[in-house]
Amino acid sequence: GFALYQQALDMLTKLSDKDHGYLRAENVKRFVGFIHADMAHAAQLDKNFPQAKTSWAASIKVWEELLVLRPKNEEYEGLLDWAKGRLKDL
Repeated sequence: GFALYQQALDMLTKLSDKDHGYLRAENVKRFVGFIHADMAHAAQLDKNFPQAKTSWAASIKVWEELLVLRPKNEEYEGLLDWAKGRLKDL
């Protein structure tokens, strides 16, 4: 399970550095943030709390990076707050 998450992250992270035609780097980075969050949630369900903490922290980093790109973006602010809350609850 986690190996597939990691494969997806590896592939998408490489694509998130620049736009690729109609595929915008910002959109790819959003998917990276969501995959980190999904991985964190799966780790929590599996009682793998170290992995959950690492994945929530990675998700937080993505939302922070996206907020630098688009300050005051409500979606990114909400996702950042959500991920921070989930990490705090661990």
